[in-house]
Formats: sequence, C-alpha cells, structure tokens
Amino acid sequence: MPPEAFVARRQESELGLAVPDCFGDRRTERTVLLEARLNEIDTLASAGKLVEAAITAEGLSISPIRKNENEEVDDVARRLYSMLPRLRITELLAEVNGWTRCAGRFGHLRTGAPPDESIGLMTALLADATNLGLARMARSSKIFSHSRLLWIAEWHVRDETYQAALACLT
Repeated sequence: MPPEAFVARRQESELGLAVPDCFGDRRTERTVLLEARLNEIDTLASAGKLVEAAITAEGLSISPIRKNENEEVDDVARRLYSMLPRLRITELLAEVNGWTRCAGRFGHLRTGAPPDESIGLMTALLADATNLGLARMARSSKIFSHSRLLWIAEWHVRDETYQAALACLT
C-alpha cells in the first residue's frame, strides 16, 4: 500500500486491521485481557477450582500430563497411521515440484535461469528448512558435495526466489 494511502486510511480508521494500528493501544488491549484472565485464575484458585493445579503455601503445583486413558482412541490412531503411505520428504518435494514446477522459480542470480538440478535445489532447500546445514546435508545425502550444494544455494536460493516459489505454490 502506498504510504499516502496508508496515512489517509489510518486517519479515517479504515485500515481493516484485526489489531489496533498503534502499539500503545495494542499493549493496553492485551494488558486488560491479561488482567482479566489473571483475575479469573485468582478467583478459581481462591475457590480451589483450578483444573489440575493447586496453589498452596508452598507455591503452585501443576499435575503432570497423563497419558490418554482411552485405549480405543490410541488403538484407532495407530491403525490409521499404519494405513498412511511411508514416503521420504524428498519424494514429497519432487512430487509437489512435478505438479507445480515451483523449482523453476529459484532463478539464477545473474541469468534468472532455473536450476539445472532440481534434486540439488530440493536438497539445499531441505537443508535450509531443517536447519541441518549444507555440510551435514551433503554428508547425509551422499549425492551432492558440500561445494555443489553451496553453489546452488548461493546462486539460486534467496528471499525473492522463496517468495516466488511460495506464490507459485499458493
């Protein structure tokens, strides 16, 4: 939105934001909500009605999370998960790329050409997404060297190419 349009809409209170456009107003709103919730907790604690928690002279005591006691639910969940196909994340990335051709959005920094090796690009993206790092990804994949993944990442993976690929996916 152009700055002039923003200022005009803000003055007319027509920004259509779900939150106040002023930090002070937002902080006040959240402080009021926090105080209301703390008062609710205080009332429940005074009446001894806190769910799975108690406030005593020693302090706050919260009951540990218990395992789901409904064995049928666990059994159904296990059966449902066993019906799902087992696939590797790389296979999923390749399939999505086959539908959308989103790998082509990662254009070369100078030429704008799509990457020659979409598998190498997907490997570099996976290393970025999992915070594994290119060196560890190269060691674990055994398909691409660290220097090759580094070259792909430096020439093809940038904020603007991520944005273009996300736009393609959506």
